[in-house]
Amino acid sequence: MTTLEFYNKFQPYEKQLIAYAFTLTNNRDEANDLYQETVFRILKNWKQFKEGSNLKAWSYTIMKNSFINKFRRKTREYRLQGLMQERVSTSFDASVRNEGEANIMLDELKALINRVEEVNRIPFLLHFQGYKYEEIAEELNIPLGTIKSRIFFARKRLKKMITNRYPDRFAS
Repeated sequence: MTTLEFYNKFQPYEKQLIAYAFTLTNNRDEANDLYQETVFRILKNWKQFKEGSNLKAWSYTIMKNSFINKFRRKTREYRLQGLMQERVSTSFDASVRNEGEANIMLDELKALINRVEEVNRIPFLLHFQGYKYEEIAEELNIPLGTIKSRIFFARKRLKKMITNRYPDRFAS
């Protein structure tokens, strides 16, 4: 069989293949691209087609495989673009961040906390670390109401020290 004879056998399936391409892509331009790629592959590999086999099924299989390969290629490209974007934004973020001021303020805050009376500081620090009032009261063997008031007084004292230290930032 010659290429022309093969093409004449293939020609009746063209409209069906175009419709199938549109079904796969849901986009007219992509469907046309897929159809053209499929025809190219069919004509390139027509000698591999076995006489007596189902030409329509063979053509549909080539189109489906072309679509899957293109989809996988796009997915891989998107994943690579995402990774590259992530690397670029991560390296950019890392080079821009300067946490020096935050570290200084944190050190100063720790110093202020250490100036709170020990009787109020210990329950406050335990609460700050995530312990519940009941757990603190049980651990320190102090009534629950006393724990709540000590934490309240520690917060009040810290707020006063912070506003005195930074009057321009925390002015009400």
